[in-house]
Amino acid sequence: MRHIGVFVDESGSVKKGALIEKDYFVIAMVFTDDEKFIKKVFTKQRLKVLTKEETNVLAQSKEIKGSSIHEARKKRIYQSVVEKCGDYVEIGIIVLDLKESEERLRNVSSRAFNFLIARYLSTFFKRNSKFSGYECVDLYVDERNVKTGAKYTLEEYLNTEYNMEDPICEGEITVHYLDSKNRNLIQFADFLANTVYRAYKKSDAEAQENMNILRHILCWNRVFYFPIQHRIDSHQVSP
Repeated sequence: MRHIGVFVDESGSVKKGALIEKDYFVIAMVFTDDEKFIKKVFTKQRLKVLTKEETNVLAQSKEIKGSSIHEARKKRIYQSVVEKCGDYVEIGIIVLDLKESEERLRNVSSRAFNFLIARYLSTFFKRNSKFSGYECVDLYVDERNVKTGAKYTLEEYLNTEYNMEDPICEGEITVHYLDSKNRNLIQFADFLANTVYRAYKKSDAEAQENMNILRHILCWNRVFYFPIQHRIDSHQVSP
């Protein structure tokens, strides 16, 4: 059976209680059926934009967080991925508007994470993704963002609540929790999530420009915005 890999990371945090100022929680997903090729392009381009000091950090720690890289430098990476990998990759972006969402969704961060992933796969992915015909979906999630007690609940939730009566895919949905240091495409998802968070939370013009570059490989050319879906049209990045 054909498998599609989905590499997942996030930016921001799910905050409880009433919020005075606008804030967001972002999930970025990298969909690909050719992990090796996408990894090669991302890894090569990332090395080109790093400083000598950052290169040393990467060599020692095996990871550079997207939050430490300026958007102007990320632009080169994104342009290269779009130009070289367009047929083999698709980006999924979920933006949770914390101020506008219901408090009961935000009371448990793992509940919000699971719900958003499931809703994205059952709507955006199933209806609009170029990879929606694949029989099996394999998710690879940064384990450092998931509490121990919340592990394994996403896989069960997806397969029982969303993959039976109206299946997302014909086969099973599997979820793997990994250290992002050992999977470069989770690191790529971290870059993406940070860019989107900067665009929404900080109205960063360069982050918004990068989002417009990435729109060419964005599922349905849109952000999955919750609770108001499709709020962002093709010409507008920030709400």
